[in-house]
Amino acid sequence: DVGEGVREALPRGASARALGDGSLVVWMPAARVDADHAARAIQCAALLAARFPERRWSATLGEGDAAGPWPRGAALDRALSLRAATGAGEVSTDPVTAVLAADRFALEPRGAGFIVRAGAAAP
Repeated sequence: DVGEGVREALPRGASARALGDGSLVVWMPAARVDADHAARAIQCAALLAARFPERRWSATLGEGDAAGPWPRGAALDRALSLRAATGAGEVSTDPVTAVLAADRFALEPRGAGFIVRAGAAAP
């Protein structure tokens, strides 16, 4: 169970599932991957990070399967790979999502990805 607070904080159209290690997977279906979808994913993660600063958050784009007992797919694999370089309350993103969102967010390279800087909006 992801908890009532998380469900209430999700933007319209987003779903969440708790993983066995306590991680949360949040996904937002989209017809295509583009800059708007990248921005929505980062905004969702930033919103959740502000509300739950004790957790680490990542925003990635790509195909995945949430229909089985555990979510899986390349986007989830990339998000999990970013965890080690992401601090509590921070939002990380992979290079693909960063390229799409670079005009909208201030991003700082870290590890295999990028951290969305506080304030999130690009200068």
